[in-house]
Amino acid sequence: MIYSVNELLAHAIEFSPYYRQLYYKCDGEWNSIPIVRHEHFWKANTIENNQLLTLPFEQTDGVVFKSGGTTGCPKFSLYSIEEWEEFTQQFAWGMGHLFWGDGNAKRVANLFYAGGLYASFVFIMRSLEKCSSPASAARRLLHFPLSGQAPISDNLKAIADYQIDTLVGIPTTIVSLADEIHRRRCLGPRAGVGANAGANTDPGKMIKRIFFGGESLYPDQKKFLEDIFPGVHISSIGYASVDAGHLGYFSSECSEGEHQVFADSSIMEIVDEETLEPITIPLKVGKLVYTNLTRKVMPIIRYPVGDRAYWTIFDGQRSPQNRFKLQGRSDEGARVGTVTISIDDLAPILHQVPSHMHIIQKQLLSERVAGKDRLTIKLALANFADLASIGDGNTESLLSALYEQRPQLQGEVDNGKVLPPQILFTDINSLESNPRTGKIPQVIDRR
Repeated sequence: MIYSVNELLAHAIEFSPYYRQLYYKCDGEWNSIPIVRHEHFWKANTIENNQLLTLPFEQTDGVVFKSGGTTGCPKFSLYSIEEWEEFTQQFAWGMGHLFWGDGNAKRVANLFYAGGLYASFVFIMRSLEKCSSPASAARRLLHFPLSGQAPISDNLKAIADYQIDTLVGIPTTIVSLADEIHRRRCLGPRAGVGANAGANTDPGKMIKRIFFGGESLYPDQKKFLEDIFPGVHISSIGYASVDAGHLGYFSSECSEGEHQVFADSSIMEIVDEETLEPITIPLKVGKLVYTNLTRKVMPIIRYPVGDRAYWTIFDGQRSPQNRFKLQGRSDEGARVGTVTISIDDLAPILHQVPSHMHIIQKQLLSERVAGKDRLTIKLALANFADLASIGDGNTESLLSALYEQRPQLQGEVDNGKVLPPQILFTDINSLESNPRTGKIPQVIDRR
């Protein structure tokens, strides 16, 4: 069900203590409604004594997913059954712009991740089910739920055995699969894939479409995939988050990195990063702020998505013509592989720093190095002289604490999908700042 803005606001104020307190000074005008601050939002959304939800756990039929966070303070996202159905229905409608363009039936391998309260696999599975239509052969879709955790060799065999022609998954998983195809080709026919192999034995010759999500696909990755899968069509599967919901879909009018808004069921805004005023002109970069008009149990109202973007087309606040292009992460968190690290996530691990050293500023930097993501954590000390007393043991203990807090990050490193993070102690003058305002951004995305 899609709610009006007034209905959603009234419900949030009546039943959510968090939103009631947030809105007590609002005058009813849209721009007077405060933009959510992540740290307050997630502090309110606790398992015990929850202040955000409009229904307690015991009164809700639905589904719960993990939404980042640390092991000590887990973040979760709750959908009622009706909201989950609406979420996947909306996203399925968006995916319909991808699957039916060439008029052929599709055999789709789902390589997203399942288990551990992760949403992507079951979310895409449900959306694929709703995307398929038995009305004609040209609109049929056969789903193969392989998962990204399965051994690559098993997935390659399934692709060959079932003549799968479409892959959906996160870029690192798909690139790893392509890398194995490349390795087998180098080994020749004995490996089952080689220069003399036919279309029935080489999975790389079967794949016609790749739809990715969950992280960005970088130019070096795209070039590699195009080399391994000749003639393949590659695009975003759509833009969504377990925190917020359906954020955008990829249509035939979209260019690379661009998405169209779900105008009927959401409000997408781009706001100035300093003034928080809405941006209504193309090409000016700001932070994405999103309102989901289908969620009442865990209301998402003027919620910072965590990404930066600019309008390529803006035709009014609720226009279905609106399109935006992503420009990396905003101050809400640094992305490395499939893991998001926020400034708040660093607080528990900084207890490892000797008490006489005072950290006065922090900065997270995401980069691409040798074809992989790398996170650098910069910690500025109040006393520059303290830098001389820092040894390898200090950074190693912080790194161990970070892995303990975010085991998902260590998993990505251990599997070779991202480079190990760096922790650098420095002085505040060595941090990057905005040349116009002098402000030090807490998150920088150079990818």
